[in-house]
Amino acid sequence: GLLCNDSSMQTSFPKQLNLDPKKIPDLLKEEKQTYFGPYEKKDFSKSKKWTGAVLGAVVAAGIATMIVFGIQNDGNVYNTQAYTQKSTVLRIDVRSTSGDIISLEGISSVDDVYSEEGNQDLLHRVQVDGKALAELTSASQVSLSEKPLSVYDASNETTYYWYYYSIKLSSYLENEPDSVHDIKVYSGGKFVPASSDSLDEALQNYMTDSFLPGADENNLSVRFATVSPELGQPYLDRLCLALGVALAVDLVYLCIRFRPSRGISATLGAATVGYCAIAFFVFTRISVTPLVTLGALAGSLLALIFALFALNKEKEIYKESREKEKDTYEFRSECLKKGVSRSAAPFLLSAILSAYGAIAFFGFGPRPFMMIYLALVMGLAFLTAYDLSLLCPFSLFLAKLLGKIRFAPIKRKKPKKGLAMKKKGGEPEEAIFIGINDY
Repeated sequence: GLLCNDSSMQTSFPKQLNLDPKKIPDLLKEEKQTYFGPYEKKDFSKSKKWTGAVLGAVVAAGIATMIVFGIQNDGNVYNTQAYTQKSTVLRIDVRSTSGDIISLEGISSVDDVYSEEGNQDLLHRVQVDGKALAELTSASQVSLSEKPLSVYDASNETTYYWYYYSIKLSSYLENEPDSVHDIKVYSGGKFVPASSDSLDEALQNYMTDSFLPGADENNLSVRFATVSPELGQPYLDRLCLALGVALAVDLVYLCIRFRPSRGISATLGAATVGYCAIAFFVFTRISVTPLVTLGALAGSLLALIFALFALNKEKEIYKESREKEKDTYEFRSECLKKGVSRSAAPFLLSAILSAYGAIAFFGFGPRPFMMIYLALVMGLAFLTAYDLSLLCPFSLFLAKLLGKIRFAPIKRKKPKKGLAMKKKGGEPEEAIFIGINDY
């Protein structure tokens, strides 16, 4: 009805926007609003049993699995194997006298290192533990530096240009001093054992003998580098402490603004939503990074914000009502139920738009942060179920429970008034008669 607050728009806007004129109050006739959204008469609390059962099961599963995996993995409750697995990158540095092209024949282009069509390239002619290096990579994983690194050699007054090939392998090859591999190279029409069991030394010797015969050994450098991912580690205990402090402050504010039963229900709901989002990734063992905790924290924040939709609406209904006995439990219960129903439409719209944005970032955003948005989507699902189905009945349950608490009044001794102080001496007291002793 906001679009028709102007009387001149009263007749034009309903037709333009395909609205029902009966649901728009006529300002000229001082009509009151009668339509409060599509969910005004819907009671979402009817699904409180199965919603509570689902959330309870998620919380219980999360507690059990966090204890088990926390003990097994030294406090790390997540499955981070896919993101912490080591990988190997083959680095081949080539020295050239030209800054435009590699001057060494036999290794002057990417096709000399890896070619999908032939078997004369380097990676097809070297086998490690029964597999050719070409089987452990693809064309998209092989690259050559665009700009060389220039180095001036003062001994012979010559500037050299270093190019490097980077080949990312799909399997991890341990390259420690005591590591031993079955390395074979293609020579004389067949594969023969390499000159060394060391990955670096075996490949460099083979390239020097077969690809760069007669060239200076200093023109080539080969290294199998181990890549160990270092992920951001937002410690779970510190984040829980920060969330606990924030929820405690919110609890005090909400209790003062909306009554203790509403504040406790909204705060516990926010904590439950965040925990369920974390627990989902723990007991399903989906491979994630600890950054997923940030998405759960965002879910807790949105749970508090969305709970304000219903609590503010309840307060408006309470203030606008002309009911004589407004402080009864029955009347306040009815206000809260109406508040949840009338705020359901903007609540669901906000949740859907938030989920849409999170899903878009999950699908097309940076890979290291995609699980944060997935955790936010899970949080939105849990907070929708809680705020619509459990916020009202849990608040009413707490209201009944808190209503039974009675504090005994503090008894204080009242001084006795109107009694004259008695004298402890033996002298007789003077009698006072009203009217006689006035003069």
